[in-house]
Amino acid sequence: MNGAVGSFTRQIMPRRRPPSIDWCRVVQHLARHQSGEGEVALRLGVDAGWLDSLANRNADPSYCDGEALLELWVDVTDLPLSEVPRKR
Repeated sequence: MNGAVGSFTRQIMPRRRPPSIDWCRVVQHLARHQSGEGEVALRLGVDAGWLDSLANRNADPSYCDGEALLELWVDVTDLPLSEVPRKR
């Protein structure tokens, strides 16, 4: 025996990924709470066309841009991040 007490098999349970964020609804919520998409784009320092592409489901933001959108969404809606709109 080489000092091992015994062998065991460790089962690793796969993680369930939460549904993807529904960026279209995030932008809609922000626009509703602000003065429209133009105001949201100004506040984030991004192009209004880029925000429009999110609102029309044509794109997903980069990690940093998505993080900034989520921070603004939490601040503006006064909801916890766990309540962010997700795709069904």
